[in-house]
Amino acid sequence: MSGAWIAAAVALASAVCYGTGAATQRRLAARLGGPLDRRMVGVLMRQRLWWFAVALNGAGAALHVVVLAYGTLIVVQPLGTLALVFALPWAARWSGRRVSRREWWGALLTVAGLSVLLVAAASSGEGRPLGPSGALLTLGAVLLAVAAFAAAGRFARRPRWRSGLYAAAAGAAFAGGSAMTKALTDTATAQGVLAAVAHPAPAGIAALAAAGALLSQAAYRGSAVGAPLAVINLANPLSSVVVGLTFLGETYQGGVWGVVVAAAAGLVAMRGVFLLATVDPDTGEPAGRAGRGERAGAAGRATGDG
Repeated sequence: MSGAWIAAAVALASAVCYGTGAATQRRLAARLGGPLDRRMVGVLMRQRLWWFAVALNGAGAALHVVVLAYGTLIVVQPLGTLALVFALPWAARWSGRRVSRREWWGALLTVAGLSVLLVAAASSGEGRPLGPSGALLTLGAVLLAVAAFAAAGRFARRPRWRSGLYAAAAGAAFAGGSAMTKALTDTATAQGVLAAVAHPAPAGIAALAAAGALLSQAAYRGSAVGAPLAVINLANPLSSVVVGLTFLGETYQGGVWGVVVAAAAGLVAMRGVFLLATVDPDTGEPAGRAGRGERAGAAGRATGDG
């Protein structure tokens, strides 16, 4: 089996892990409810389902690292978007329903748009390694962005916006973790294990991984699994591109037409996210339609009682 086929197979396995992990987190959010605070964090730490989701996401990340040994990032990243396709059936099954047509359309548009966007917005991938000072600067900037998204989500009134902002914060955290991982491996290769241990990257990886896991869990509260996972899949690679161009000295190779294609693909992906974000998590139908059905049923019962 050639390296490309190995990369594709392992990338699909990674997407299955990520998708199942997301569906598990959504199930846990539906079971527990409540805002993300210290009490909720303590409750999560005592849930087996939480640790199962953490293990699945960890397996997905480990497989993603393996994939990069056999295939290029441009080939691998689009396959990772299939996590959304795997998450929808699991989440729907645990809700006792089927995946709705609206969800499938949303997933199709998101995966197609995001796949093209990842290819069009890819940077050179070749830049300077992050030394200790550069890693601290990058970590500080990423944490600031994560905190800004999370704060905006905390004060958002609409559940849809709150979910999306938490998901964007999680995606930025995961992207920062990827940058720290690259810095750690580069340091270990060039200077040895001891230099890697003394590098700020290990602490940054732990902090960003924890933040990403908790913020993604918060994003699934009050929302179907599709929209938060789609936003995370969108925010993660885009944040990685920004970090690469800003802090790693990478260059953008798409040119003017690359920007045009990336913008068009981004609009398609955003349309898919909108379809997923307006789905009622219990029925799979548009949220407004579910609300109208409930009001009509209540009116009918009131008329019958009269």
